[in-house]
Amino acid sequence: MAFYVPFLRLVFAAGIVAASTGPAYAFETADSGEHATNRVEPGFDVVPKSASLHIGWLYSYDNGLPNGYDATATSRPQAGEVMAGYLWQVGGLKDGWPSWIGFYLGWAEFPEQRLSVRTGVLEYGLRVKHALFPGARSRPFLTYGLGTTQVWVDGFDGRDITHQTRVGVGVDISMGESLQFTCEIEWRTQILPTMGGQDWSFSTVAITSGFSYDIGHKPGKRVESSSARRDAAGGAVAR
Repeated sequence: MAFYVPFLRLVFAAGIVAASTGPAYAFETADSGEHATNRVEPGFDVVPKSASLHIGWLYSYDNGLPNGYDATATSRPQAGEVMAGYLWQVGGLKDGWPSWIGFYLGWAEFPEQRLSVRTGVLEYGLRVKHALFPGARSRPFLTYGLGTTQVWVDGFDGRDITHQTRVGVGVDISMGESLQFTCEIEWRTQILPTMGGQDWSFSTVAITSGFSYDIGHKPGKRVESSSARRDAAGGAVAR
């Protein structure tokens, strides 16, 4: 259970970062006859977020999962996957390259094959994403994360729970103001040292594609409070 402690600390830190939006200050003009004064009015902006849904293909190149029909053979099972994510933007709000932190949840299914039995994998955890070239139509990115994996193997009672490490690269292709088509390749490793009385650890390469939707503002645009936007439109608020 010791490996859960740093992961839980990361989750706690992510919650603090996502919730800490901080005040945004906007200048409003108060018209008092001949003299106009400016006052600073604190406000809060909605933290930009990104929701995503992907499907993909997994290849277990380093497989310790049990072989169902030939114990002497080495299997390299393949799987289908569906993955969802929800991220809060924490970098590049005003300028620079945007960054996000949040959570992922996915299910991968290794079907019964010639040398391996059916295996289900539930994945969830903390994910960080860094994008390059904000405002470009095609925006490369780097992701990494730590999470938890639950594994069910046909023919074995119960499940095993362990940790997952993942690193990936990809590209977001803009399809509008807030919608992107995403392609990604990712490396993942799962450590299962005790399941079935032996080491069933396995590593995979995942190729996924899907869509992500920005909730808030498009990366690269400045986040402004509602009063600042009214002023920019030429509508000063009279006091």
